[in-house]
Amino acid sequence: AGALGDLVARSDTTIPAATLTDYFQAAGGIMTPYSPSALSQTVTQVRVNADGTSVVWSWQYEGNQLTAGSHATGEDYPLPEAMVNVARDESRDTFVIVAETRYSYLPLYGIVFDKPIELHRQNFFMPRFGGDITVN
Repeated sequence: AGALGDLVARSDTTIPAATLTDYFQAAGGIMTPYSPSALSQTVTQVRVNADGTSVVWSWQYEGNQLTAGSHATGEDYPLPEAMVNVARDESRDTFVIVAETRYSYLPLYGIVFDKPIELHRQNFFMPRFGGDITVN
C-alpha cells in the first residue's frame, strides 16, 4: 500500500491508465516470493474542503484487471481526523491519496493457522505537487 500510494502521489497532474496499471503491478511485485494473485489493491483520491471529504476517483487492481474502485465518486470518505487536520486548507480544496491493500495469507504448511488470515493496510499521502491528480 505504501509503495502504491507513494508512486501515485508523486505524479504531477495526470496519470495514464497504463502507468497506473504499472504502479499496481510494481506494488504487487513486492509480495515476492508470495503470489500476488490473492492481493487486492485500491487507490483513491479524496477531496478535503470545508464541506468535508469526498471521493474524486477510485481505481482497483485485482486479478490482473484495472477496474473502477469500490468507492463511488462523490461519496463521503471517512479519513482519520488527524489526516483531515493535516490536509485541510480553508482557502482551497486539497487532496489525499489513499492506498489500500488486502491479502488473504495462508501461513506455510498451515500448522498453527489452517485458515487464511485477512491482512489489510491503508496508507495516506498528500500529492507532492499539491493539486488534483487525474487518471485518463
